[in-house]
Order: sequence, then C-alpha cells, then structure tokens
Amino acid sequence: MTFLDEDTGREGYCEQFATAMAAMARSLDIPARVVVGFLSGEQVEPDLWEYSTRDLHAWPELYFDDSGWVKFEPTPSGRAPAVPSYTTDRLASESDGAFPSTDSSLSNQPSNAPRPTESTDASAGADNSGNQDGGIPWTVVLWGLAFLVVLVVALLAPRFIRQAATTRRWRTDGDPAEAAWAELRASTIDLGVAWPAGRSPRAAGALLQRSFGAPLGPSTPARPETGPRTNPEAVEALAKIVRALEESRYSPAPAYRPDSEELRSLVATCVAALEGGATSQSRLRATWLPASVLTLRRASTQRPTVTRVRSTQDVVDHVG
Repeated sequence: MTFLDEDTGREGYCEQFATAMAAMARSLDIPARVVVGFLSGEQVEPDLWEYSTRDLHAWPELYFDDSGWVKFEPTPSGRAPAVPSYTTDRLASESDGAFPSTDSSLSNQPSNAPRPTESTDASAGADNSGNQDGGIPWTVVLWGLAFLVVLVVALLAPRFIRQAATTRRWRTDGDPAEAAWAELRASTIDLGVAWPAGRSPRAAGALLQRSFGAPLGPSTPARPETGPRTNPEAVEALAKIVRALEESRYSPAPAYRPDSEELRSLVATCVAALEGGATSQSRLRATWLPASVLTLRRASTQRPTVTRVRSTQDVVDHVG
C-alpha cells in the first residue's frame, strides 16, 4: 500500500484509505465495513443543499461491543479538510441502555455486524428470516397476474367473436332471411349438431327438426328426448324461416317477407329448441367454445347459386 507511505505524501483516494483501514481492522478480527456517501454539501438556499461529485466520500466503520458501529476518518485532511461530525459523536455504552443509531442516509446499508449476545442473535435472526420468507415475491405475482389475464382473454375470446359475428350478421344490408338462416346454421354447429349441408332449405329444415327438444327447465334430463313432437312451437318457427328463405331465393315477388326483428325471434325459438335437445356438455361448449368460430368456411349471406338436378319427384334438393 504505497499510498500510505509517508514518503509519498499519502496521496490516494478516500476509497483506498477506507478500504485499507477496514482490511487492517479485519486482520485484527475487528468487524469492519466501508460506507459510501457524501460530505457536507453547499447550502444554496435556506432549505436547499447542493451536492456534486466532489462531495462523494467513503469511510470505514468498525464494530465494537457495547458501542456498535463506530465511524472513522482515515483520509488525510487534504481530501477531507474538516473533521466530519460523525467522527466526534459520543459513543454509547452498555449503561446507556441502547446502541447509537447510524445516520439516516446510511440506515439502508447492508450490515455484517455480529450480534452482541446470543439472545440478541436469535431474535434478530428470527426477524430477518421473517422478512425474507414473509416478503411478497412481486416478480412471481406479476407473472401470475399476466398468465391469469392471458387465460381469461383466451377463455372469453371465442365467445366474444361469436357474439360479434351475430351482431355483424344481423346488421348487414343483405337479405334478413339469409341472415336468419346463417345464424341458425352457426347455432346448430355450436351445439354439435350436424348441419345438413347440400340440402334445400325445406329438406334441411326437416332434418333439423329431429334435433329439437322441449324448452329447458329444472327437470330437463342429461340426455333429453328429441324430435318434432317435443317442441311444436319451434317446428312452426322453423317453417316460417324456411318459407321466408324459399320465397327470398326462388320467388320473383315474395309474398312473405318478415322483418329482421321477427326473424330474430323465430331463430331464437329454434335455437332454444336445439338447446333443449342437446346435452349439458354441448350447451356449455356452445357457450364458451363455439365451433362456428373455429371453422374456416364462413356462412355466406349472399344469394346462393341453385343447381337444378334431375329427380324422380322433379324436386330441386341441392343448393350450391
């Protein structure tokens, strides 16, 4: 440590002097630490002090029984011309009943001080372990909250997408009968019922009636009975939807043209009948994971192309 040699004028930095004294104290089995802080700043206003890098300073603290941590100033007066006030504090003794508290600016510094007695060591150790083990792990909490948000969004997204599709379908400027048919098709798929694709509206409606059930109620069984006879009201509503769709598609001058509100009520009646004929698992899946939003093919609300084919009854039974 040439910076301590008197021949060199003891030139060095405060960190060097503080570290040297701490190292020498530890070599004598005296607990020691180096504290970094500031010297007294310049008062520029009554309640305002200005500190700069020139005020940065480091000093050692040594631990003594019955006195606690004692501050020292080994830096030559050329670096610290005035004796810092912390080096002239009165040391508390055991008779005072308490150890001196450190400066508030240094209270957060980590301590490697030994405990004065075994009883103090046990109680302090218990307090420290409580602070460490009982603290809130904010990183884990934040990651947990982020995962929960993602989970909720993933759970609600299909339902919101399905509701948005319904709203968009009814707000379209197209044919309300086509919108009603598309909504009925999506609800059928959501409940896990096979949609009779490639059929005329009348043939599709006849097949769809087989999945109708009685309105839901407290006594609805896990596997309810299905068929047209279980819900005549829904059968009548479906017949009106089919009639409106057929006249819209095939008649040059439709005689039956219900508005959107009436068609929405008819569709709701049919969907309630489909729910009454479905299992509880199918209804739950239709609510939270509707299959219609997962299909790549979207129901079209435009007028489809009708392909006429030969039939023994001379009935068009295929819609493109």
